[in-house]
Amino acid sequence: MLARAFLTCAFVSLAVASSAQPSPVARTKFVTPLKPLLEALNRAHVSGSMIVSGHCSNAGGDFPHLSVPSETTAQSPLDIARETLADDPAIRVSKDLDGNIRMVESGVPTGLLHIKIKHISFEGGAFSASDAARRFILRAPEVLAFMQAHDIDTLTGGMIIGSNAPLSMELPHLSGSMDNVTVSEAMDMVLKTFPGIWAYESCPHANGKGQFIHFLFFDLKHPWLFEVPQK
Repeated sequence: MLARAFLTCAFVSLAVASSAQPSPVARTKFVTPLKPLLEALNRAHVSGSMIVSGHCSNAGGDFPHLSVPSETTAQSPLDIARETLADDPAIRVSKDLDGNIRMVESGVPTGLLHIKIKHISFEGGAFSASDAARRFILRAPEVLAFMQAHDIDTLTGGMIIGSNAPLSMELPHLSGSMDNVTVSEAMDMVLKTFPGIWAYESCPHANGKGQFIHFLFFDLKHPWLFEVPQK
């Protein structure tokens, strides 16, 4: 198992309440934040996704060790992503036809990401990427059926900042519907409204039979997510 560094992101993550055992591998220092990569994606008007394995022993998940890019302003998002993840050789970094950056660790079970959803209605609006995933995508009947059949656990709850007053529809939000999309395609479409990176972490179930799943979202509007104490 690759060494991981913990990233606190409870406010924008779908956290898994897990009884899985902590990683036996000591965590490496979190050398640099994701901010340089997110800034590069923002300049190029594209987004990204990350698929990794972990232990889900923390609410924020286990995160790949990140390296400090030597130079960021003149490099492409692909170059910055490759340099950022250079110390994690199991993660393959590529660019799709739309320019989005894909970061995929080999051997991660991704069956859930390929489930086709017939219809998703964002009735009432989703006001963050986490909200869109938590209340709509992961509650689709096809997703729930697959998770039950394959012993996959994930919480669809989440922390909410601020008051309980209804949010204004003048704020950025996702509305309307999606039809005939896979889970990963739906996550990509969510990032068209909330640009950044969606991350999928698969962890072994404590009983050894299934999975715990994290979906996390990172963007430039939450700078406190990048402030991680050094040990």
